[in-house]
Amino acid sequence: ALVVSAGSAAIHYAIQTLTRAGDNIVTTPQLYGGTYTLFAHLLPSFGVDVRFARDDSAEDIAELIDENTKLVYCESIGNPAGNIIDLQALADVAHARGVPLMVDNTVATPILCKPIQFGADIVVHSVTKYIGGHSDTVGGALITGSAEIAEKLRFMQNAIGSVMGPFDAYLGLRGLKTMHVRMERHCVSAMEIARRLERHAKVAKV
Repeated sequence: ALVVSAGSAAIHYAIQTLTRAGDNIVTTPQLYGGTYTLFAHLLPSFGVDVRFARDDSAEDIAELIDENTKLVYCESIGNPAGNIIDLQALADVAHARGVPLMVDNTVATPILCKPIQFGADIVVHSVTKYIGGHSDTVGGALITGSAEIAEKLRFMQNAIGSVMGPFDAYLGLRGLKTMHVRMERHCVSAMEIARRLERHAKVAKV
């Protein structure tokens, strides 16, 4: 794992590490706004084509992968739609073509989902959100089970220099200590709200 200055920086690091001009990445359509901006507007200016699938299915992703595809990308829980991705299916499709899978796990957090267990090669988190948990720090994290990818990411970080500042790192560590308690409360509260809405006469579907 390594930490950088922001979640968006973490995503950009990984893509810069794995792609060159003329390559492409394939992504599910539901993305955090900052990621969409990076994919739709910035990466093409660097010569990296971004192919957006019609939906989240592994079949649609598979149709877009070719010999120039260097990465398949998704969010474990889509932001802001809340759609849930079948990570194992996407990992199987990507790996069958020799392509790594990168998963933004910010919304789920490591408490609710561990994408590497489902075949992800790189996991990204915005530490700014649930990991930090107090709206007072900014940061990003990249996790991989591949020593080869880790070495490349560290080289890129050293070359570019977008590291997490010491005080942000301190606040991120503080947030980690209470994340499991906070996520448990988030889930309990969300379920209670869902059950109350389900019983409400004016709500058709939850």
